[in-house]
Amino acid sequence: MPPSEGEVSFGLLDIGSSRVGVDLRFLTEVCMIDRLAPLMTAAPEVLGVIDLRGTIVPILDPNRLCGLDPSPKPPTIAALLESDGRTIGLGIDRVVGLTEPAAGGVQRLFRDQGDGAFVTGGFFRDGRLVSCIDPAPLFGRVDLPAAASSLRTKRQGIATDTQAYLTFRAGGATFGLEALKISGTVPRQRIPRDSLTTDICLGSIRQHGRRIPVMQASAILGLGRGAAPEAPEVVVVRFPDERLLGLAVDVICRIALIRSADLQSPGPAFEGSGAPLRSVLVEEGGAQTFVLDHDALAASRDLAAMAALSDPTANADAGPGGRGTGDDKGKRADIIRDDARYMVFTARSRLATPIRQLVQILEPPRDVTPLSGPAGLMGLFADGGRLVPLVCLARRLGFSAAGEADQRRVLLVGPPDRRVGFVVDRVDGIEASEWRADDKTGLMVEEGLVKLRNEPNVLPRIDLEHLAHATTVGSSV
Repeated sequence: MPPSEGEVSFGLLDIGSSRVGVDLRFLTEVCMIDRLAPLMTAAPEVLGVIDLRGTIVPILDPNRLCGLDPSPKPPTIAALLESDGRTIGLGIDRVVGLTEPAAGGVQRLFRDQGDGAFVTGGFFRDGRLVSCIDPAPLFGRVDLPAAASSLRTKRQGIATDTQAYLTFRAGGATFGLEALKISGTVPRQRIPRDSLTTDICLGSIRQHGRRIPVMQASAILGLGRGAAPEAPEVVVVRFPDERLLGLAVDVICRIALIRSADLQSPGPAFEGSGAPLRSVLVEEGGAQTFVLDHDALAASRDLAAMAALSDPTANADAGPGGRGTGDDKGKRADIIRDDARYMVFTARSRLATPIRQLVQILEPPRDVTPLSGPAGLMGLFADGGRLVPLVCLARRLGFSAAGEADQRRVLLVGPPDRRVGFVVDRVDGIEASEWRADDKTGLMVEEGLVKLRNEPNVLPRIDLEHLAHATTVGSSV
């Protein structure tokens, strides 16, 4: 009898554009496919076999198992499934992580008994459907080969002292982090440089509409050497208050089920080093996996400050004074605690914008081609080989023109194809916020007010991304 849904953890895997969940009682591990050797068999679902530490494991095509067209390209990753001492592999494209749906969250698809359904139901995670697959029918098919070898000790369910970890390599070292502490992984890509870029922060990426700072893993984990690859993979780590932080890694290795008894202390070499390490797994042959201490990562003030730059959640806690009740003009201001970083600048008036919106701060360009358009549009200038609209922010907001030219700066905002440069009188600095009051009227494209820690007065909070979008599509706010 299967356990109740609230007791089941699923490994999340991507196969093409589909996301599937595999019950961890069947999922042995996830490994890279270095070479797929052909196997003489009549079953079209068999892609070939791999040599896994001396064991020949058949790899199956999930698309064929579902009655779909074959996968368009050979898989690079194998999800290994085990039942009653037999092992098979599924060819997949990406490891996402692990999740444990709430009780009742998995919806079953009922069919006639005995039809051997591969997909048995599903659930939603982050607004996306996860299809649950049942490996049992695969092991029941006499035409599908399986390795007659157990890759792990046979056990009922998951032992209470066993945790699932996502392992990855960075700077020549291998790390592991509890999979349930990971929001997801991002395929290999170049990390755009932006206002967050420093020696240890590569920049930021967008995932599900959220901007996530990406740190160089080897620089903050205390092990490994060398810079991050030009196009790293990214492990997105959960931080308190639903904030996220990305780690740029060389390669994501596999999901590993590790017993607590197999872990040992990192040793005196790391005492006082500040490295966020909890333990180390030393395998046969000497391979080492250093298990990260998630609590230590979350407790780091620097990392927490970077994670705070990820987009805040929609349902933030009420700040001082609770929820606003609005005024007699029908406006509504919601006061929300807001521990974020803001760029403070002057455009005839002191204003603040979330620093995550800024791509770069530039000196005013010398060559500007005049252009007619909305109020404040000064013309076009070249940046990175693209033509970018140059806008006087003060004029755009209905004030008089910008002040002294010697302190003017250009705030570059927006994606590459809709980038806008806003001219301001001067840049005053970066401040952390205490709370913000959201203005639902949309007047002057302000999102309301923000109280900064070292600023005696509240400041207007300007949404430059929204204003940049309105400028590039030719509409007014």
